[in-house]
Amino acid sequence: MKLSGIIMKRLTNAGWYEGRKIDIQDIKDLFKERGIDLFETAEKFLTEFAMLEITFQDPNPAFDMEEYIHFNPKWSVGDCLDVKYFQDLAEEHNDEIREKVIPVGETDRGNLILLITPSEKYYGYTDGCLVKFGDNTEEMLECLCLPKVPKIF
Repeated sequence: MKLSGIIMKRLTNAGWYEGRKIDIQDIKDLFKERGIDLFETAEKFLTEFAMLEITFQDPNPAFDMEEYIHFNPKWSVGDCLDVKYFQDLAEEHNDEIREKVIPVGETDRGNLILLITPSEKYYGYTDGCLVKFGDNTEEMLECLCLPKVPKIF
């Protein structure tokens, strides 16, 4: 992965390192319990990035706040979200997404669920609002960690 120095610093400050591979059995168990199919791209992403929490000062001087991103799908699904929720979301936004989605974290200070597709596209979703963060992990990290304005549907 070719990432900018800023992104690398934010990732390493969160505990990421080149070659990181963690055991995600607890996530697999939770997804199985909720009927969520953990497809290959999501498993690959979570094995490398799960449980990281990234924080940084919002670069826009108009906002005096700290940005917070995490890659913990257990927090994303909470106590009640299951496969039906994510199926309904993909169906509602079929024109934009065109594939199934599962959660891999949250962004925008916990206001958006971070979603991944089997083709490694990343979206953010909350209450009918869908945004696209990128067509691969590098684009998503750039969009969230620099931050850049995502595509809003």
